[in-house]
Amino acid sequence: MLLLLALLLPSDPVKVRAHDAASYPAHDGHAGLIIGAEAYADLDKLKETFGKYDYERAVVLPIYIVFTNTSKDAVKLDTMTVEMESPSGRRFPVIAARDFSLRLTHPKPPSGMGSKSPLPFPTRKKDPMVSLIMDQEFVVGMVPPGDTIGGFLYFD
Repeated sequence: MLLLLALLLPSDPVKVRAHDAASYPAHDGHAGLIIGAEAYADLDKLKETFGKYDYERAVVLPIYIVFTNTSKDAVKLDTMTVEMESPSGRRFPVIAARDFSLRLTHPKPPSGMGSKSPLPFPTRKKDPMVSLIMDQEFVVGMVPPGDTIGGFLYFD
């Protein structure tokens, strides 16, 4: 009976764990650094990872990016610039996890505030799903030797 109940209840969002970058379908390597990526464009996968929100209104593509350092030296990433480019050459900037979470939790500004008015910063206490977005953002500045790290980049 408990097993049946567990199967019927909605599951909590899952924190994504990094695997070896070479195991991702989209990967490339140079000088001991392998970079892998996986786009989260499927609505079911988004809901499983971040919770049930209206992702089509947020107009953001989360991409999980993984770095595997097979060298004996640390690789600095703090000066890297990342953009997504479509086959037609259109470029899409990375947006902060905070902005992505605001788009999900505050899809439009309150009446009379205008589109440029600042919205309140989402707090982890008020919405635990927002913390999944912010806690999984890729913010690492270095990959230690022999290590694999990963996180989400959010593209507008």
